[in-house]
Amino acid sequence: MNIKFTIGIKNIENLKKIKDNDISNIYCGYLDNSAVNKWPSSFCILNRRGENASIYGREDFKRFALEAKKQDIKV
Repeated sequence: MNIKFTIGIKNIENLKKIKDNDISNIYCGYLDNSAVNKWPSSFCILNRRGENASIYGREDFKRFALEAKKQDIKV
């Protein structure tokens, strides 16, 4: 039996743990200063990604996506 897990993630440091646990698909949101200034944090977690599934900032998201690609993890 082959079970595939898709989980939320919020930082690049967790990618190795995810790969070590044979998880190959992840999802995440993207937040930046304009979103945080425009909406309260409670609104930002209501997007079905949950509190721990948003990458903060463009540069962090870029690094995160490149690292996930290196580890063959689909985002």
